[in-house]
Amino acid sequence: MKSREKIHAYWRNPDDMVNRPQDYVTDEHQRRTDTLVSIIERLPLRKNARILEIGCNVGRNLEGLRLAGYTDLYGIEISKMAITAMKSHYPDLSVSLVVAPVEEKIREIPDNHFTLVFTMAVLQHLHPKSNWVFAEMARITQYLITIEDEYSQGWRHKARNYERVFSRLRMKQIGKGAIRGLSPKFIGRAFRKETIR
Repeated sequence: MKSREKIHAYWRNPDDMVNRPQDYVTDEHQRRTDTLVSIIERLPLRKNARILEIGCNVGRNLEGLRLAGYTDLYGIEISKMAITAMKSHYPDLSVSLVVAPVEEKIREIPDNHFTLVFTMAVLQHLHPKSNWVFAEMARITQYLITIEDEYSQGWRHKARNYERVFSRLRMKQIGKGAIRGLSPKFIGRAFRKETIR
């Protein structure tokens, strides 16, 4: 992988034709959101559960949750361009946003502040120097969903098995499966915080 700073710089303003925020508002991407929402609907969450998406990009997943009736939505996103696109594409989406890399903000969040934290194709870009973020994620939530490419390696991709990562952090995997609209390299996993006996 390249340095954490170079990866952050890329995601602030992707300089290729692959990851521009507006490219995430398509029917193909909507299938991914529909699958995510169906996973979340199987969890024992109230519609007013506090939900955070790390790496919310243009907000398609949060809009899907809003349309499903969820009302207390939060996002962390590194790209100001993505937030501008969110406001244009989803004007009815009311979400509390932080525009920054997750590393700069997650330590400020209180323990168990969220009922659910989720990611989609975000943790795979987390630099190994930022692996401490996983423990912070486990600290701030009761439930966790990861939808990540667990196999690809590259200058901005790190392969990881997220069951292994989060089981060490008292998160018990309660579901696993493929995600419609994504390649088989992507694995969806749902976790619940284990209680101390």
